[in-house]
Amino acid sequence: MLKETNIVIICNEDNVLCEDEILDKLFKDKDFNSTFYNLVRNKVTMLGRKCWNENFNRELFGKICIIMSKTQNHKKIFNGYRETTPIVGGATMLLYADSFDKALAYARRLTINEGDEEKTVFILGGFSVLKQSLDFVDNIYMFQIYSKNHGNKTLKINDNLWHANVLGIFDNFDFIKLIKRSKVLDEFGDPTEN
Repeated sequence: MLKETNIVIICNEDNVLCEDEILDKLFKDKDFNSTFYNLVRNKVTMLGRKCWNENFNRELFGKICIIMSKTQNHKKIFNGYRETTPIVGGATMLLYADSFDKALAYARRLTINEGDEEKTVFILGGFSVLKQSLDFVDNIYMFQIYSKNHGNKTLKINDNLWHANVLGIFDNFDFIKLIKRSKVLDEFGDPTEN
């Protein structure tokens, strides 16, 4: 059973998602690499084919990668990797799903280790995948970059639905966890009630 579903976004303070040029620089940043890797290590990750092929440093993926694509051409999706072959960074399994719903169904059934209490999935992108995920995720992990150079895709996040915790402040970015307010109320109760 899946414990938590999370998304990871890399954006500026206006929630404009980073383009490839910024991502390339970020993945060379030691603090960013370490923070990102520690977040998704030994977890199930979901991402679209374009993110898999173009954007992400594969060393930073989770233990199990679910790649979503409507294309049936697995060579194009996996770029030479085989589904059962260990890949760079220690991922032990690549799975293909032809829709977001199928990828999420896979994630719900997967566990890394028997008895693992923290069965979480991290949705890494792209833009349409993140948009689809916003309504049902438990947490948003946000890397807020100190740069004016970004893309043209803005992820609309309703601040009234989320409680922000700053997890780290670094030279080039802030690392923030947004927790769904309904989850905070379930766990701690409404502070306005006596």
